[in-house]
Amino acid sequence: MNKCTDGKQLTYTDKACEKLGLKDAGTINPTVTIVPAFQIPAPAKREAPQNKSRESNVSPSAPDSEAYQCTTHNGAVSYSNTPCPKFSLLAEGVFAPVQQEVISKKQACDKVGAEGDANSAGSLSCP
Repeated sequence: MNKCTDGKQLTYTDKACEKLGLKDAGTINPTVTIVPAFQIPAPAKREAPQNKSRESNVSPSAPDSEAYQCTTHNGAVSYSNTPCPKFSLLAEGVFAPVQQEVISKKQACDKVGAEGDANSAGSLSCP
């Protein structure tokens, strides 16, 4: 690789500078730039569901009598009428799986009322 100039701008080429009518502009210092790659979460191991409470993100929305309890890697719990996201973003910049449990809507509403869960306020409709 050659670094050439016409006096105004630099040109990098695999041909000799003189063949292009340019002057040699010096050597090129080989450098390497290392950029950290985005860490992709490993696929979660899939096990056959043993009962309804262990199903993971299967149905598009819960029937009127059911709700979803979502527990993140750091232990934060929220409740929703729709399935939990499969992953949540941690402060370290990596994704971790979210655990999902199907519970009765009454249980979810009781827990939201008792715990005062602000995370569930807009995603769970309680009577």
